[in-house]
Amino acid sequence: MISGPSGIASRARSLLVAGVVAVLASSALVFGTGAPASAASSISIGTTLDAGERLYSPNGDYSLTMHTEGNLILRQVSDGEIVWHPRAGGLGGTKVGISEYGNVVIWTASGKAVWASGTSRWKGGTRLKVTDYGHVVLLNDAGDVLWQVGRGEDIHGVERMIEYAAEQLGAPYALGFHGPDYFDCSGLTYKAMQAGGFDIGSHKSADTQYANYADIAWDDRRRGDLLFFNNDDDAAVDHVAIYLGEGKMIHAVQPGTPLSITSVSYVSGPKSLVARPFA
Repeated sequence: MISGPSGIASRARSLLVAGVVAVLASSALVFGTGAPASAASSISIGTTLDAGERLYSPNGDYSLTMHTEGNLILRQVSDGEIVWHPRAGGLGGTKVGISEYGNVVIWTASGKAVWASGTSRWKGGTRLKVTDYGHVVLLNDAGDVLWQVGRGEDIHGVERMIEYAAEQLGAPYALGFHGPDYFDCSGLTYKAMQAGGFDIGSHKSADTQYANYADIAWDDRRRGDLLFFNNDDDAAVDHVAIYLGEGKMIHAVQPGTPLSITSVSYVSGPKSLVARPFA
């Protein structure tokens, strides 16, 4: 039993100290000295990282969190610096895992995929891991790295395709060109897909790309898809862009306009299908 004001004050101080210690301990998960001793560094097919959960690199320097707002974020633990994220915030994602086809996928609560790494082309991905060097890597059973994002340049699939296209921002438009200095719309998508590991052989027109690869409904488009447009109401597709998500796309627009990021509504007359190079 505590008797008198001095006993009450002493107990209050003890509770305050305990509370501060608890707060400091919990904050260490974000800005402190690394991962908890029991923290996981990988997930496999059949397991997911749900909203609010995270993986850590073995040394505790990096964390990968499935945030409650739907984005997957790789951070440096010491200062909270964002190293990589797929810009999936606001799309309704609640968990991330590896599909049976070897894709890293963010799913909604209803099971709809809102973002995917596009790695089914490198079949066999079974484990997603955070490394001590600031990468998120997808491995097969033999331990081979099939895909990685984070620090460094060895990125394959959707994000590498978009990264390549973003590197060309400001380049002038020239019909029939696919770089390195000039691009038309299909020349950009051709080279960007190639950078991501999907080589379509040669520079094909927007109409040919549409005919050969489009098989996704317009309303099901997601980041990394190709969007096709018909600007003059004839039978042929005459423009293609790379969808970035959240209503934005990157494309070589037209003569006199440099390669840009614009809203999807910038170009009218969408076709009913899109292409998904990295399914």
